[in-house]
Amino acid sequence: MKKHLIAAAVAATLAVPAMAQVSISGRIDTSITTTSKNSVGSSQTTIASGIISTNQLVLKGAEDLGGGLKADFTVASQINTDESRALVLGDRGALVGLSGGFGSIHLGKDTGNTMNSLSGGLNGNLSDIGGKRNRTDNSVIYSTPSLAGLRAKVIYSVGSETATDDDKGQFTELGLAYKAGPISAELAYATNNGGKSATDDTETGVAVTYDFGMGKVNVRYIDFDLDGSDSSDYKRSGLGVQFPIAKGMKVTVDYFKHDQDGQTKDYTATNASFIYDLSKRTNVYLAYVAVNNESGASYRGSGSSGPKLAAKAGEDPNVVSIGVRHSF
Repeated sequence: MKKHLIAAAVAATLAVPAMAQVSISGRIDTSITTTSKNSVGSSQTTIASGIISTNQLVLKGAEDLGGGLKADFTVASQINTDESRALVLGDRGALVGLSGGFGSIHLGKDTGNTMNSLSGGLNGNLSDIGGKRNRTDNSVIYSTPSLAGLRAKVIYSVGSETATDDDKGQFTELGLAYKAGPISAELAYATNNGGKSATDDTETGVAVTYDFGMGKVNVRYIDFDLDGSDSSDYKRSGLGVQFPIAKGMKVTVDYFKHDQDGQTKDYTATNASFIYDLSKRTNVYLAYVAVNNESGASYRGSGSSGPKLAAKAGEDPNVVSIGVRHSF
């Protein structure tokens, strides 16, 4: 009798669906940073957050539903170490969805589109040429399975309907990613509906990285076109190289250019970093950025992280950072 009871209890236990596996991960990047504008002889030293990598806290969960089907969610939030700022849960993405042999489909705030991925280069935030939109609200995201190294991703955002504007902010991106051997490449095309009170725009981007064993080289390009306003159109291009100099040490050098049509807001930027790994999850770094500002452009002036170098015409700002980065 007892054997039958034990067997029944074991069978009942095995019949209970597996609990979802939830993980917490993230990254902290903090540095001592000196920013100077050599045309006016001014400088400022601060504690900066996210010079190379954006600080974030990520919650992930997954459940095996059986038959090759899985449910999962991701909630990503930016955190700051340089100043007191409220944590906004999910401001860097909040998605829930299903995946299987068909690929994956997710709903919510996108955690990062293809344009955002291809713009980053090899030097993280230092070399990010910046897409117009990194994450979109109210989105449906479908990713195909990988086929011979090729994967496609489609994002559609329904926008933010208002009483007078039912299509404002509708966004569509078509992205392709390819990885095989030493070559990885990404291509993206995006359109945004400005609605009745704003202008539509399109954006095209491409990036290719080649790993030649003793180092990597990356090229990337973004073209932004605002309908009916040529003076706001711009092109951004970047070229970077990365190579190890010893075990646990690597150097990255990157150069990129912002070319804006019809206005004198062009600038170029050169950045370099030396990173020394203390462990698999912790490293220290020395980073440098120099901007050749032709007329008052703003290098990453609207970015959420990395050096923000808004400058007046003729100012050529530069940044030196010594920092620690830890992933968990």
